[in-house]
Amino acid sequence: MQAGDRVERERELRRAVLAGEEFAWRTLYDESFAVLYAYVLWRCGGLRDRTDEVIQETWLTAVRRLRAFDEEAQEQAECIAAALAALPEYYKAVLRMKYLEGRSVADIAAERGESLKTIESQLTRAREAFRQAFLQSE
Repeated sequence: MQAGDRVERERELRRAVLAGEEFAWRTLYDESFAVLYAYVLWRCGGLRDRTDEVIQETWLTAVRRLRAFDEEAQEQAECIAAALAALPEYYKAVLRMKYLEGRSVADIAAERGESLKTIESQLTRAREAFRQAFLQSE
């Protein structure tokens, strides 16, 4: 399913949930569980017990905050995801280590066996590539 189609489908399901239609929560859950679980499992380093906890908390938060969900923010998140997906793996890797994992440039350089200057340069190029990809996905 294309990103735009998926967003529209999620909007329809949100409206149905808010209207009290019982099937909508189950449909929303069923259609998003596998992708969400795979992502959280990856972020939790393959620890299934921890993944299950995070998934449970995620759905509880979704239930509590569905009315306040900001579709404009969702669209921006879709653009960010598309921009990241368009990047080469080595750019994604340094951006993930720096911004998702919060690691220092020195730590990244040590793990990758590269100099600080090399990692700083890769981050600069990765940020610029992300910026260009993001502008194209808007």
